Amino acid sequence: LVEGALLMRTPDDIHTLYKERRDAAGAMWARLDEIRQAYNGDLVVALPGLSKSERPAVANLLQSGIDQTARRIASTDPEAIFTPDRAGQAALDRAHLKRDVVRGWWHRNDMPKKRGRRARHLIAYATTPVTIVPDHDAQPLWLLRDPLNTWPAPCPDPDDIVPPDVVCSYKRTAKWLARCWPEQYARLSKREASQAFLCLEYLDAYERVLIVCGDATNDYEAPM
Repeated sequence: LVEGALLMRTPDDIHTLYKERRDAAGAMWARLDEIRQAYNGDLVVALPGLSKSERPAVANLLQSGIDQTARRIASTDPEAIFTPDRAGQAALDRAHLKRDVVRGWWHRNDMPKKRGRRARHLIAYATTPVTIVPDHDAQPLWLLRDPLNTWPAPCPDPDDIVPPDVVCSYKRTAKWLARCWPEQYARLSKREASQAFLCLEYLDAYERVLIVCGDATNDYEAPM
């Protein structure tokens, strides 16, 4: 499944990159996954002083702390500012038009909701990956990525927010694959309507590639 004029990476290359980057981040990934489990209420915490009937009433302080801080971050709307490149009303009008276009993109992408989710990711995981791709009508589309299943290429500058390439892993159902990629889906040897597949999406400056690796496992959970 390929979008782009040139295929620079083979499926085997992409799968190898994914395995290498996940293995390298194993210890940190496990710690971040504990945060996700605690936030979702899935982490088993020993509370010997409470009975089984009392334990569900224990406050999830991690969840409330993340949510409260994230709401404060997301409550402030950003502003797009374009400075006129020369004096005159025409230049000022062009600057205002650019600002209105960016505001229109934000409105179309429902940015208040996405800012809230990105703020939760930032507080919980100290990272909030997003990719911007053209929509079906060439408008920019913000796609929020699960920090636990996003594997960027190592950068010499740790503060570089645009890595050379990235591999994202996620679950997709057979129904989704059949709807979006009917010809490629028909080539899969084993498929059931209720089956979930592990998909790897590779992105760089030249191409966007999606490969199906097989059955998904329980390691790939939905983000917060």
